[in-house]
Amino acid sequence: MVSRRTILRAGVLAPVLTGCASRVSSSGGSTAVRIAVPWSGDELRAFRKVLDGLPRAAPGADAAIEVVPLGDEIDTALSARRSSAPEIVMLPTVGEVRSQPIGRLKSVPVSLWSTDGQNHVDDDERLNYTRPWRKLLWPRGEPHAVPFKSAAKSLLWYDRTAFAGGALPPGWTVADWSARVAPGRALLALGAADGWVLADMFENVLDSWSPEEYRILQDASWAGDPRNWDTELMKDIFTRLGSLWGAPGVLPGGVGRALTLQFPDAVRAVFEHRKAAMVAAPDFAAPIVRSAMARARRPEHEVGVTWFPAVAPDKAAPRIGGGDVMVMTANASTAAVDLVTRLSAPNATASWVENPGGFLVPRRGSEPLPDWPILTDLAPDLNKWDAFGLADMMGPAGRRNGLWQVLTDLLKDVGTGRHPEEAAHRAVDGMVAVEKSFR
Repeated sequence: MVSRRTILRAGVLAPVLTGCASRVSSSGGSTAVRIAVPWSGDELRAFRKVLDGLPRAAPGADAAIEVVPLGDEIDTALSARRSSAPEIVMLPTVGEVRSQPIGRLKSVPVSLWSTDGQNHVDDDERLNYTRPWRKLLWPRGEPHAVPFKSAAKSLLWYDRTAFAGGALPPGWTVADWSARVAPGRALLALGAADGWVLADMFENVLDSWSPEEYRILQDASWAGDPRNWDTELMKDIFTRLGSLWGAPGVLPGGVGRALTLQFPDAVRAVFEHRKAAMVAAPDFAAPIVRSAMARARRPEHEVGVTWFPAVAPDKAAPRIGGGDVMVMTANASTAAVDLVTRLSAPNATASWVENPGGFLVPRRGSEPLPDWPILTDLAPDLNKWDAFGLADMMGPAGRRNGLWQVLTDLLKDVGTGRHPEEAAHRAVDGMVAVEKSFR
């Protein structure tokens, strides 16, 4: 029997795998550069606006541009083989850049990475992007991707009116959260219908508790080696998460409601509906926060945002980064290379930064955010991070059939009354099975 997921997946991938009518380019040709993206809604509209505002293509590289939105199935664009397959993929699972077979991805021009087009391996100041990006995206000594959109994944947004004095008490840690529930209002909104939301919280808790273990898992992902999940430390991390998510009064409406909330709904639950006091969310929550405050007719100064806290007093606060990178498939045309070049220009994404916002430019020398007072204090450091999102480094094993699902099952387990330690053991077993299934 064919599952519903298989049918839905086939429907999503149909434009990539079966082809569609091409658009006519401004030069009179019949070809189009196809670019697959993970975005929808306001983000997709913002990207189309970016494309509309690009300067004209170089002579001989003029072509129409066709955008293919693939959502969470974006990684499948890398293995599409029909003539209608995308030439450019906006890839959030950056670990796949290093794991692709030789010849599947086209290298990008070195000139997009350095100020004078040279390979400055040991000169960070002459690179357009920081060294962590270079380490991620230069497999086999040459660039195979260009950063397009970065993300600060270690932020906590909160309603100042929910806390005495209008700010989170100094010294709060994640361990304190379950004891801070106020009568009549839950503490934490969780958009668990989006698996990446759970993965982001898992990553922040793990990086704070054991940055050494985080880097072991990250390095294994870079190298394509097996990751070891069956450790006491991982059981402890899953137990901590389960204890937090399952504590009475922490989640508005409980676990059952959290499982139906998507990321934007969780943000609105804090700032528009006042069902919860705070939400862990990346920088790109900014436009959702602003629109929620506007609909609720609330002043923006009631919004608070700070770094995700340490898990315990003797631990360091995490700093996790993420982002979407541009890769080109092996059959990328001259027009595709030209489009990637234009999208890499310092001001190419200015319209997205300004409206709707929530866009971090990874290129050095670019303004990270518009002048929104709420983010003024954090803005200079939003592009500075110590580790990249682990789920994105893991490729498919970190997504809907891997880590995302295991964390969803953990949430369901504690929501139905299973003890957090037992739920954690089941989560470890789940990740061990994931490792085997993706080998």
